[in-house]
Amino acid sequence: MKSPFVDTLDSREWILRNEQALKAMLPEQWTDCRVAGASKMAITLKLLGVDWQSCDEFGAAMVRLEHAGVMLRQGLMIKRNPHPCFTPVVVASQHIVLRPIL
Repeated sequence: MKSPFVDTLDSREWILRNEQALKAMLPEQWTDCRVAGASKMAITLKLLGVDWQSCDEFGAAMVRLEHAGVMLRQGLMIKRNPHPCFTPVVVASQHIVLRPIL
């Protein structure tokens, strides 16, 4: 089955073009994802052309945002990444994690 995100969240160029809008939907401070405004995020993704059709696909979209470096996550806490997408991120253990390049 073809991914519903081929032209959007699976595209490095699309993410870079829409980076600011994607980050704007996320909280600036660490926030529990259960209260972070999932409705706002879901609507923003739809308006940007991300065609998610189910809760599972919305979850997959959020995972892609984390992998691209748009969003940071620690357990159930999320926030927007203040650094540009697709750059190395230093985590608490001080190991460098390289974000995958799509």
